[in-house]
Amino acid sequence: MTSDKELDRFDEALRVYGRRSSQTPPQIAARRILQKLPQRHRPSFGWRLGLASAAMIIVFAGAWLTIRHQRPVPQQKNLETVTRILTPIPEGVAVHWLNSGTPVYFILEPIGSVKGEKR
Repeated sequence: MTSDKELDRFDEALRVYGRRSSQTPPQIAARRILQKLPQRHRPSFGWRLGLASAAMIIVFAGAWLTIRHQRPVPQQKNLETVTRILTPIPEGVAVHWLNSGTPVYFILEPIGSVKGEKR
């Protein structure tokens, strides 16, 4: 553990070090440091054009694949639906199709008729 006297001695030595004048002017020191850093080059026009073209191709290919797989596939009618369509509908019956596989049958009878009674 450090004592207060040691910390005071360190603080005083740091103050003395900070008050001294630098050997190199700040502008020259900054220039030297910047020269040691790796240079950043802008990509050439050809590279930028190639990357932009590749990005456009990827976007168009993705959109085309997405749209192609979202097309509705034509539904094949099952045998039961075809049989119902081909079955003759008796007189007094009306059929309404809700969709390709759901028929609704309406049985029409004259007013005052009794169930099971034929005319």
